[in-house]
Amino acid sequence: AAARDNLEQALKLAAEALSLAPNDLTAASLRQALAADLATLDGTYQLSGLRLITNFAGAGPTAPLLHLAVSSGTAYILGQDGRLLRYPLEASSSNASATKALDTQPPSANGEGALAPIPPEEGSGAFYLDGERRLFRYSGQTAKAVSLRGADDWLSFQAIAFREGSLYVLDSRASQVWRYLPTEGGYDSERRSILKGAQLTAATDLAIAGDVYILEAGGRVRRFVDGRESTFPQSGLTQPLVNPRRIMVGRRSQRVYVVDSGQRRIVVFSPDGAFFRQFTDDTLDSLQDAAIDEAGSKVYLVTQSGLYEANLPP
Repeated sequence: AAARDNLEQALKLAAEALSLAPNDLTAASLRQALAADLATLDGTYQLSGLRLITNFAGAGPTAPLLHLAVSSGTAYILGQDGRLLRYPLEASSSNASATKALDTQPPSANGEGALAPIPPEEGSGAFYLDGERRLFRYSGQTAKAVSLRGADDWLSFQAIAFREGSLYVLDSRASQVWRYLPTEGGYDSERRSILKGAQLTAATDLAIAGDVYILEAGGRVRRFVDGRESTFPQSGLTQPLVNPRRIMVGRRSQRVYVVDSGQRRIVVFSPDGAFFRQFTDDTLDSLQDAAIDEAGSKVYLVTQSGLYEANLPP
């Protein structure tokens, strides 16, 4: 803490000196070096290899972003107007085109909808749960309706997840995560509650690994082991999460990734909640959502202006 305080004070003094002498190269160099030292102390990495996949101007979401999912060379972007757009990741900003995959019938006006990517080792594409609680599976440009039993019985839904064939639904009003085992043609099975005695009214997103991770709007991350709450202290994180949007678990590393829109960063934790690092790109105008591809060492980012790809720090 003392080292960080000293660096912040030195950086403040260097900035003041530069404000008095804007052309002082020594002060400018010192401020740059101090900022780099502070970033290193905070475990901050600048993303490298940033590439614009597509510019949203005239062809992007027409409503605020609700969710991004990436699977098998395709990005699916869901807006709050119920429109689901498909973008090929091999596209470039000069020739990228969006394929409108599906409008809900009629488009949902309640801002509901959720996506869950299907990992390559389990198939391809993504699941889409629309505002009418209908489930679809997308693969490439094709969509298939999938059976889902008892969706009208949920009190709410905020997010879905897919792992090892099972579908998981976050129902914050019921303070529960429902698990559906696969059946022929989809999920025509009795849902099962997987958490015990939890209070999840502030929950906004979930991630499923060996453990269950729940993200709350205020920045709290909750971890459940065998259905019971454990600890996730976010120890070592110097700047609290501000407006977190998404939580993910790396399938290779089991690290927990949180998209912090409020500070345009992605924060990485160990599975038990210790801060590991954070990464960002100062050139981005915003950060609305992200997706992690550990196998391909890539991170995909959605801003107000476009869809980007960058190298995932090792």
